[in-house]
Amino acid sequence: LIDAIVNAKHKEATAKGIKFSVQAEKLHNCTIQDEDIIVIISNLLNNAVEAAEKLEENPYIFVKIKETEDTLQIQVKNSHTGQIQVADGEIATGKKEDSANHGFGIKNVKTAVNKYGGQCNISYTDSEFTVDVEISL
Repeated sequence: LIDAIVNAKHKEATAKGIKFSVQAEKLHNCTIQDEDIIVIISNLLNNAVEAAEKLEENPYIFVKIKETEDTLQIQVKNSHTGQIQVADGEIATGKKEDSANHGFGIKNVKTAVNKYGGQCNISYTDSEFTVDVEISL
């Protein structure tokens, strides 16, 4: 399931000229429901593609998925234009068109992660945006 999502986003990103790197392990002990994995991975990768495709030079996405004895760790890093919008302490969508139906991706990721008592940490610099997710298994 994760492979299918990552492969589809890899294909989309590559077609848009975005360098897409993946470091992932097969998951053996993952107890997270499929629909929650889909929400987490697809929203993070959709956001990464949307941000990276705005760059003219060296757009990239790096995905790391690792399972330890008791945690699932997901990291998505991507290049961005340096324009991060924050509203009420939350990352806001940069989309102006149809904004009423956008901006739920990170909220949905956090909801899915919180369902398992996990952590979702967001950090960014002027050129790179990173989301680190850790969920206890």
